[in-house]
Amino acid sequence: TKNWTSKGNLKGDSSQGFSERANNVNAVDERTITPYRQVDSLIRSINQNFNLPDVKLLEEICSTSDGDLAETFGNISKRLFESNLSDFTQYFGANPNSCLKKSLIYSLGADLFVYEKTARPGKLLEEQERLIVKARKDGLSDKKIQIINDLFKDVNPDLLD
Repeated sequence: TKNWTSKGNLKGDSSQGFSERANNVNAVDERTITPYRQVDSLIRSINQNFNLPDVKLLEEICSTSDGDLAETFGNISKRLFESNLSDFTQYFGANPNSCLKKSLIYSLGADLFVYEKTARPGKLLEEQERLIVKARKDGLSDKKIQIINDLFKDVNPDLLD
């Protein structure tokens, strides 16, 4: 494993041969991969059997992550919400300041950017109605359906404008 210091940069350090510099480009710092592996493991665990300790750990990673990992939490939240609609609806209702909930709301708004501004409210309503139909089909209570409706009230369809 190479020790990355300011002395051995990749912009043509003449003390290194070409092949050694090329190997440095392919070197991966294990510390940057570990959080992704942990998140993947938690997602698999939650999808197999929803459990609060795993959700809380994922929540902690969500709230402390930055960069690329932080950007993935919108899609993670959407997938987990849809695949565990009842459990996550209850969780979001009990945890209104959840990082996962905020990531979901952000992602729902960001997804609308591809549509003309005038079409976005309708597309947002379509997504809301699709999830409400799924919720009713899954037998969610009126209280949980209200939590879903309240979540959509916080989505800004013009978020990325």
